[in-house]
Amino acid sequence: MELRTATLPELNAVYEKLLRPAFPPAELKPLRAMTEMLDDGCYDPLVLVEDGEITGACFLWMGVPGWTLLDYLCVSPTRRGGGAGGEILRLVRELYAGWTIFGESESPAEAPDPAMAERRLGFYT
Repeated sequence: MELRTATLPELNAVYEKLLRPAFPPAELKPLRAMTEMLDDGCYDPLVLVEDGEITGACFLWMGVPGWTLLDYLCVSPTRRGGGAGGEILRLVRELYAGWTIFGESESPAEAPDPAMAERRLGFYT
């Protein structure tokens, strides 16, 4: 299992196969914005690779040196509930040891799917 920066073709594939189905359109940055931030050096699209297959991804927006925002985290539907998301977070903490990593999630009271929002909050806390 490896967590590494995605290639541009991998970023495109992850966006279409994992991010687009998992996030409401209002919450999802355009792919072009992600690639521009990647080109600017302020975005790190990480992919979790297991046996040659991408099974999850984590997108970090790099702020001032020493802190980053966890922009998105997603896991392949076939791997959800098996610890892949937790493994991504563990590996991110290793890669960015010494950095402060922030995250955000919608309020269940205001979410279109309150149960999903509750699960997300439970995962990160």
